[in-house]
Amino acid sequence: MATPTGERRDTIRLHCSISATLKTKKTTKEVRLINASLTGVAVEMEFKMKRKTAVTIHRDQYGGPVVGHVIWCRALKGSDRYQVGVAYADDKEMLKNSWLKPALKDLGFTVGRINEKRNLMRVPGQHRRCFLKSFAGDTYSSGELLNLSLGGALVASEVEIPKGLRLKLKTDPIGNLPELIMDAETKSCKRDARSRRYLVGLLFTDGDEKMVKKHLALMMQEC
Repeated sequence: MATPTGERRDTIRLHCSISATLKTKKTTKEVRLINASLTGVAVEMEFKMKRKTAVTIHRDQYGGPVVGHVIWCRALKGSDRYQVGVAYADDKEMLKNSWLKPALKDLGFTVGRINEKRNLMRVPGQHRRCFLKSFAGDTYSSGELLNLSLGGALVASEVEIPKGLRLKLKTDPIGNLPELIMDAETKSCKRDARSRRYLVGLLFTDGDEKMVKKHLALMMQEC
């Protein structure tokens, strides 16, 4: 399923299909990039990888390697393959000199926006239940948290939520953390033909940023 156009602007992430070579200290694997953003890339491969593993991703004919580390790894259902999320190292010069620069440009990104990457990192929601509520406490919809970032979230909703609506996102607790409650604005809403649910892109407008960071950290541990 392609990412909705409105959600692309919010997540700065596009699907792609690029062959590359992923290297660690001990191994070299052929992989395929399945999406790219200003924060990192997701690759598909035949091997499971541990979180925090340092990696370099090479396409030597197009530029220098991309340096980063694994932040999540999940098995594909009904397959012996895995999807692996890699976050870039905090090195702007590395990114500018890597093969990633022309690749991002081809996908519609501008290199000048790479400095935004800290705020754009999105972590899979681990199928957590959430609710979209009015400021008065009325529930618009129950849903599923598909991903979370410091600046917003993507939610699968049972009902259509109009763009521009200001509301509250409330998630279930996770681990030893309480529920997350954030003021937000609907930036996109598109029907998913397969699940018949609505994909709602939210931009946070107010709330406890430190609590969002705690939720993100715990969610990354569970990936």
